[in-house]
Amino acid sequence: MAKIRLTKQFDFEAAHALEGYEGKCRDIHGHSYHLNVTVIGPVNYESGKLDGSMVMDFKDLKEIVKTRVIDKFDHQLILSKDSKFAHIAKINERTMLVDYVPTCENMLIDIVERIKANLRRTSTDEYDTLTDIVYKTLVINNVSYKAFIDKKEIVMTLKEFELLRMLIANKEKVLTRDAILNKVWGYKYYGGTRTVDVHITNIRRKIKEYGNNIETIRGIGYRFRNE
Repeated sequence: MAKIRLTKQFDFEAAHALEGYEGKCRDIHGHSYHLNVTVIGPVNYESGKLDGSMVMDFKDLKEIVKTRVIDKFDHQLILSKDSKFAHIAKINERTMLVDYVPTCENMLIDIVERIKANLRRTSTDEYDTLTDIVYKTLVINNVSYKAFIDKKEIVMTLKEFELLRMLIANKEKVLTRDAILNKVWGYKYYGGTRTVDVHITNIRRKIKEYGNNIETIRGIGYRFRNE
């Protein structure tokens, strides 16, 4: 089965201001943005059937990007909530206040999370459709994207949450580091598989007594033991 990478470009216009920047960008100004969205996945070109012969339907991708990115960002003034220009939002409905400094890099992180959140909703993985994934007193909630032990929330990053969710949903199944990267990060992470190990260490610490359930399979990956 071949793995294919497909990229589609989307364009939008937006303005922003960078609070504290020493230069022209500290004031409101506009840019033209060219957003390249790449999806990667397996394609069974020997099946002779439409099913399995596409990474994803580009119609779905275009709808996700349009509704979650273009409709939100195009011809918007994007400002940090604590910007000196934030008051403009009261008189200009095309002003978008965000929790970060709207550099191109931070905007891209926001856009990626918006797209990935919707791609997960089109996933064929059964556990993506469940409201809760439960192991004893450990609960993973797919609606709020929060994890709990004894009803107390575990403070986790998004990647830690998704990795823990993948492990618990696949109890007793060995997951390779590459499989984890492709599912959780959504692409081939060029920083290497070490990032998985770092996240596993953090997760073990945060889930306390359940940390020992995450077993390291030497040279392969990890497994969540069902004890």
